[in-house]
Amino acid sequence: MRSAGGGCLTCGMPRSLHRLHRPSSHAPPGFTLVEVVVALVLLAIAALGVASTTTFVARLAATARALALASSATASVVDSLRGAPCTTLGAGSASTPAGTVRWTTTPSGVTRHVRATLTPLSVRVRAPLIEEAIVPCD
Repeated sequence: MRSAGGGCLTCGMPRSLHRLHRPSSHAPPGFTLVEVVVALVLLAIAALGVASTTTFVARLAATARALALASSATASVVDSLRGAPCTTLGAGSASTPAGTVRWTTTPSGVTRHVRATLTPLSVRVRAPLIEEAIVPCD
């Protein structure tokens, strides 16, 4: 028996839309190929983002290590100059694992002004490091 408007006997919906109303009972469960491809593309984009961030962080850590080594080497040379008598303080240089440290001293009353400049060996430290200190004279 048909309804008057050509619709479904149970819900009254037009037959052309009835397939959208009730899913087909013979469709296999699962994802479509388009859904799988979109998911894989999104997963690949996320993986590339993580890999890029990891590479950036590794480079940044290596630069920080090189800078810490250079700073430590310069500070070590300045500290060794603090222990020397003021009469022997002058210009000089020293080789360290981080590079070459050159220093100059300037007398200033009862103190000496020490300026040490490290020329780094590492390509990660692009600019020379400069450390200045005032060394008291006894």
